[in-house]
Amino acid sequence: MGDAGMTLAEVGHAYGDVRVLDCVSARFEPGRLHALLGENGAGKSTLLKIAAGLLPGSTGSVTLGGHRLDAKGARSIAYVEQHASLFESLSVHENVALGPARGAPAVAEALAAVGLPSRDASVGSLSLAERQLVLLARAIFARKQVFFLDEPTALATPLEAVRLYGVLATLAHRGHVVVVVTHHVEEVLAHGAEATVLRHGVVALHAERGSASFCEDALLRAMFGAVPAALERSGAPGSVFGALVDRKGRRIDVRRGEILGIAGMAGQGQAELVRAMRFGSGASFAWEAPVRAVALAADRHHEAMVPSASVAENAMLGAMPARGPLAFVDHEALLASARGRTEALGVKAPNLEMPIDALSGGNQQKVVLGRVLGEVAARPVMDRAVVFAEPTRGIDAAAARVVHEELARVAREGGAVVLVTSDYRELRRVADRYAVVWKHAFVGEFPAEVSDATLAAAMATGGEGSAS
Repeated sequence: MGDAGMTLAEVGHAYGDVRVLDCVSARFEPGRLHALLGENGAGKSTLLKIAAGLLPGSTGSVTLGGHRLDAKGARSIAYVEQHASLFESLSVHENVALGPARGAPAVAEALAAVGLPSRDASVGSLSLAERQLVLLARAIFARKQVFFLDEPTALATPLEAVRLYGVLATLAHRGHVVVVVTHHVEEVLAHGAEATVLRHGVVALHAERGSASFCEDALLRAMFGAVPAALERSGAPGSVFGALVDRKGRRIDVRRGEILGIAGMAGQGQAELVRAMRFGSGASFAWEAPVRAVALAADRHHEAMVPSASVAENAMLGAMPARGPLAFVDHEALLASARGRTEALGVKAPNLEMPIDALSGGNQQKVVLGRVLGEVAARPVMDRAVVFAEPTRGIDAAAARVVHEELARVAREGGAVVLVTSDYRELRRVADRYAVVWKHAFVGEFPAEVSDATLAAAMATGGEGSAS
């Protein structure tokens, strides 16, 4: 591709009467990892879809290699979405080649380029982060020249994120255009060469590594207008609310007044633990408590929302306001209640009656979060037990702060909170105590003062150990 880059000039786009991009100009250089930041609804995904030739009806222009983007140019662009699906009935090799390519050297090379084993495997054996790598391997196999990735680390553990950025750095070094949409400022500072921040559909900041504005405060101010305040932690632990019991009989007490963090690498039984708290028992864990917990599942799309239903209906699932002897849904009350549940998290939707699947992924997450927080608030204080799985995955830092504050507030008021997250930074920032899961069982329990080395070692190896 040589030194060919991509230029976006005065790009604009609207969904109906809502203008999401307004005269956005940007330059994506080959050989440099470019980060695209902004709060949910700022227009990041829309901009990349326009740049990839996937979204017609936009104003402005896109040029690639000095030529206006056309169908041929668009074929050289890979757009890897956060929730892109693989073909479950096909193997990893077949998903990369989209055909019968078992053992093909080019497939093995593409998998090796993203750090996956060249041996074939079933898609079902992969973690969510590994599925993203298969999609990236598919793009490499197809000899794409431009790589757009939308929230690629939203489903990744910290180690998996480092691994992915290593692959992207190699692609950039080879002269490709690489653009990553992310909410994680720390990832940008660690791996990015430059960053563009969108706010309310316009460019709020462009910063290159080495400049004064390429820092956390400047990026956060450009994204949200201010740097979020420090989180007020939860209160002192109180009485035991209940206990999580694994299949080996090991018990982890869950106490009122604290946030218990469940730590572990992806796929170690976290989903089963959430189901146990939600339904009483699961394949590997049981929840022994007077009431079942309000639960936020990690897989929002399959377990927590109805894509064809409206934003308001999804915000109020299980709590539809009704009137009359036949219990018709009170539409005005539905909208009013849904508005209360979504406004605090900054959901950006033209109206609450539109289908939720018309929103950005981050805004869908916020709607589900608002509903779960509403369910918790509706319970008597002493019955408030909640398990949140990956609560801030895919949402911006401002909304994540609101979620963390709500979790801390529930704990301070005497509720029992369990946080299941693959984001090590979130775990350390929010939890008051830790339990480590490994191979669908508990292998360690640690206080807040545990060292990073001890906690990380327990997560990575499943080895027993005392806190240090």
